[in-house]
Formats: sequence, structure tokens, C-alpha cells
Amino acid sequence: MLDIPFGASDNKNMSFVDILIIFIPIIIVLVIVVLSFSVFFRMEKIPTGGARSSSGKVKGVREGAPLPKNAKSQQDLANYYYEMGNYAKAAQIYAVLVNGAMVNRRLDGFNISLRYGISLMKTGHLDQAYKYVADAFLMNRSDFTAASTLGMIEYMRGNYDTAIIRFKIADQLQPRDRQVRKYIGLCLFRLSKYNEAYPLLSACLDFDPDNHELMYSVAKCCCQMGKNEEALKTFNYLKNDEEYGSLACLEAGGIYLSKGMNDEALSLFQQAASAHNLGYEESMELQYRTGIAHLRKNELTTAMNIFTELSKIKADYKDVRLLLDKYGAISSNKGLSGYMFAEEGEFSDICRRLIDLLFPKAGIKILESSFSANRYMEIFANIETSKWEDNVLFRFYRSNFTIDEVPIREFYAKMRDRKINRGFCLTAGSFSDSAKSFTEARYIDLVEGPQLEDLLKKLS
Repeated sequence: MLDIPFGASDNKNMSFVDILIIFIPIIIVLVIVVLSFSVFFRMEKIPTGGARSSSGKVKGVREGAPLPKNAKSQQDLANYYYEMGNYAKAAQIYAVLVNGAMVNRRLDGFNISLRYGISLMKTGHLDQAYKYVADAFLMNRSDFTAASTLGMIEYMRGNYDTAIIRFKIADQLQPRDRQVRKYIGLCLFRLSKYNEAYPLLSACLDFDPDNHELMYSVAKCCCQMGKNEEALKTFNYLKNDEEYGSLACLEAGGIYLSKGMNDEALSLFQQAASAHNLGYEESMELQYRTGIAHLRKNELTTAMNIFTELSKIKADYKDVRLLLDKYGAISSNKGLSGYMFAEEGEFSDICRRLIDLLFPKAGIKILESSFSANRYMEIFANIETSKWEDNVLFRFYRSNFTIDEVPIREFYAKMRDRKINRGFCLTAGSFSDSAKSFTEARYIDLVEGPQLEDLLKKLS
């Protein structure tokens, strides 16, 4: 007989019936546990990373398999894995339950379909995920989680227009949810609708000020809206960030490039390139901007090498072909090449000789000369002809780009401050229509590309 050391009875010789009464509940529990885990471990596993069959379905998921007899306990187990964040294991169990749940009232068909879809989304199986979350949404069109998850799947698939529609349905179900507003803003941002994205993303950033994705997106919106200084502060803050640093360097460098701060731009471009984590389009843009920076520093050989490599990758990228043709022609034009790329001392000599050509047979006395970091030479001279004598200010731009009205206005302001009556601006490129209009009623002569080339030919 068994000696049981606990119990209320004084009789130590227990009957067989007494023993059964004690052990039967324990045996029943063990059987249930064994059955549950035997069903689970007979399922094939979903590979990490989302392997798919040739049909596009997740390998190892036997959707529509016969329901196990203990389906309700299987749902509880799936829910446990789901709530613990183990979406791969949760998906394995939901896959067996999902179709049978439609006819088995013991199971919660809505939550099985929804959670199965979310588990598939979390493990990267977006097309299948959409099917099951959409099924759940059809069962309950007032469910916020189903509506917002459909939006998230579309966002992850890159269908930003459709994602906005889905997120707006979720926004109606649960107005002003921050996550929904954030992703509506990010969708608009991805669609380059920066003016619309900015207020949504900016409001989300107010509640989540350390979110680097939001910081970068808001700064990029500012940049596209002309708020360059505000954008630059954020980009400089993010430039060493592991995820957004390269993008921030690319954008900050672009702002410096627009300001003529070519060395600062190149430093940031080099930092972005060294990280090796930009996408295809961003890498192309980085190369292009790097080439432009070298071009503006008159480092023609380096710039041409970069543009040549770009043209090999994508022949019609922006104006690369035009730049190669244009600067290839300059390099073969000795006079123009000397004007554009000569050392400072030689360039100064070229400018003085050009003044001689502009005023032949005149007495010319150079009063001042200076070389600007913005790549132009400025010469202040006294000109004396047989009919008149006056002080004249000359500015020689080393550029093959179009010069707009703003620098011409600045040039005129300098003339006025120094009481200089006449000025000349020369460039290898061209002047914009607005720049030409500004000088019509003022004593400023504009000498652009073809005229300058004619003068340079006379020098040689």
C-alpha cells in the first residue's frame, strides 16, 4: 500500500478508489498539456525572414487544415505568443485556426483573422497580411486597429496614396490619434507633398521631440519650403546619427552649396559617402552634388570624372550630359579655359587685360583689386579717355551658370555706397532676364558668354 504523508484521514491503509480520486485530476491535466503541445509541434515552422513558396504563400503555414479538437486552447496559446511579441509562433497556430474559425462559434473569428494578419505583417509577409486584416475589417468596419493596420501595410508596401485613404478611415474612427496622424504626414512626405506634410509632422514632433525620423522629415519639409536656416540646424544636429546622418549630410551640404560654401558642402558630402548606407537615388544625388561643388571650385578634372561615372550609371541623369558637353567644350577652348580655371595670379592678369580691351587707347590706373571666395575678381580702376575720366568698378565671374538679379543688386549697392558711376559685370555663363532688366536704367554693362569668348580670343 502507498504511504501518503498528507491528507485528512487517520486511516493509513487507503483503498484503490482513494488513490484514483487523488491522481485522476493530475492525469487529466497532463493529457491536455501533452495533446496541446503535440498539435503545436507537428506544425511546420515559418522561416525567419519570411520565406515564401512559388505561389507567394508563407512556407510551412497550412491554412485551412482541419481544426484540432482543442481549438479553443490553441487560440489561447496563439494569443499568448501574440501578446508576448512572438509573432512567428503566433502565426503558425493562427494559420491552422483561421479558416475553421468562420464556422466554429467557439472561436473568435474576428480576432484570429486580425491577429494572424498582424503577425504576418510583423514577419514581413505583407501581401498575405493584407488579405487577413481586410477580412477582419469586413467583419467589423468600426474597428480602429483593423483600419489602421491596413494603412500600415500599404505604407510598408510603398502604396502611399492608398495608405492615406486607409489611415483617414482610421482617423475617423479614432480622431486625432497621433500615430495615424504621423503616418498620414509621412505618406504625404514620401509623395513630396511637403507643404501638406509639414503641419502634421511638426505637430507629432512636438509630442515626440526625440524622434529622429520626424526630425529629419520636418527639416526636409522646411528645406523644400525655403526655410533653409531652420532646416540646417536640424540637419547639423542629425549629421552623426547612425540612421539619418548620411541623409542629413546630403541635405545640409545642399544648403551650403546653394550659399556658395563649397568647401563646407564637400566636407558633408564626404561624410555621407563614407557611411555607405544611402539608397540608390540618394547615392546618385550625392555624386551629382559633389560634382557640382568641385565644378564651382573650378576643379574641372575632378568634376568631369564624377559626371562621367554618373553618366555610365544613368545616361540621362539630370543635366549631366549637358554639363559634360559644356565643360568639355570649355576645356578645349584655351582662352575660356584659362579664364575659368587659371590660378589666382594668372586670372588677375587676364582680367586686367580684358579691361584694356574694353577701353582701348584709354589711360587705366588700377586702384584696388580683390578675389572673392564666391569665385569672382573685383577691380576698381580709374579710366581716362580723350573725352571723359571716371572711376569704374569691374566684377569678373568665374562661372558658367546663370547669374540672377540678387548679386547684381548687391554690386549696384556697392557702387552707390562708394559713389562709383559706372560698372561692368562679366561672366562665362549668362545673366537672368531679371538681372538684365535691373541694369537697364543703371550704368552697369553686362558681358556674358559669347561676348566674353570674343574678347578672350583677342587676348590670345
